Amino acid sequence: MVKALCAKALLATHKNERPSFCRVLASTREASSRAQQQQRFQSGFCGGGGGGGRDDDEKKKSGLQIVFYRHSLCPYAHRVQLCLDELDALQKTKVVDVDLSNTPEWYLEKTGGRGMVPTMEFFDDDSNSDKSGELVGESLAINQRLWEQFEGTHDPQTTDDVERFTRRCDGAFIGAGLRAIGGGWSFARERNEKTLERLEEEIWELDALIESNNASRATTTNACNDDDIFLFGGRRASLADLAIYPFAERFELALKFFQGYTLGHAEYTTKKGPSGDHREHPIRFQNWLETMRRMPSVQRARVKDEDALLRSWDRTMRLDYFDYETADYEHP
Repeated sequence: MVKALCAKALLATHKNERPSFCRVLASTREASSRAQQQQRFQSGFCGGGGGGGRDDDEKKKSGLQIVFYRHSLCPYAHRVQLCLDELDALQKTKVVDVDLSNTPEWYLEKTGGRGMVPTMEFFDDDSNSDKSGELVGESLAINQRLWEQFEGTHDPQTTDDVERFTRRCDGAFIGAGLRAIGGGWSFARERNEKTLERLEEEIWELDALIESNNASRATTTNACNDDDIFLFGGRRASLADLAIYPFAERFELALKFFQGYTLGHAEYTTKKGPSGDHREHPIRFQNWLETMRRMPSVQRARVKDEDALLRSWDRTMRLDYFDYETADYEHP
């Protein structure tokens, strides 16, 4: 199913997103599930199994230049969904939902047997061609490519430092969150104080980053509310915000439901501010969560029935349950 990109301190080596991971689809799936779960944690797609049927003609239509293959419950595909929406590019994109519990043969063939999402297919201007487009299959790479294509430039807030930070967070904040909710892609009903303490340490790091980057607010093309606060400052979500939030949203919901723990309300750690003041909670991180929740793109991408999603989580005890049974954000 899903994974996150791992990174060294500032340079990325894929640990949580799976750009090159190949899932073997065979009768041994049950026996190899634990190994696959570990691989998911080290890469960054949502993965599928099984066969299925769907005509490959659905991939294109006249005038189409981009096809987005996704599962609407996959947090990595969620990243791409938010980016497309923020760039006003959804109307220019063909969205194809893939049932990962019964991955169609045409999709397995297209992705070289991986069957992972997200995948983006970019076509040249001659989109009437029967030829396949260029496939990009890693969420952060997809989003960078989208920004360049629709904005004509790199994200003005996404310097090399920001890109390295985002990839580091895939292994740090996202890795810590996955361990805190239960380990891998499973849930736990009992708290593990050590993993929650580690998650809080990562949140304090984000809190400090937000504070340092929002001391003075720069003006960008898309104005937001005066109270909006983003990871790297400015008045518009950067690629870093769009990459991290889908996981923060899931961690917040899962930790509250299963463990009665509120993300962003430190229970096991405290910090001192730059002036030596004692801080009980990462307030800036809380403000960032509120900013992201208010964004129209985030609201449009939210699961339609949160109670149904929680029931599915409670029944399967897995974040990636949609890898094994049919579900989507309208019918989770």
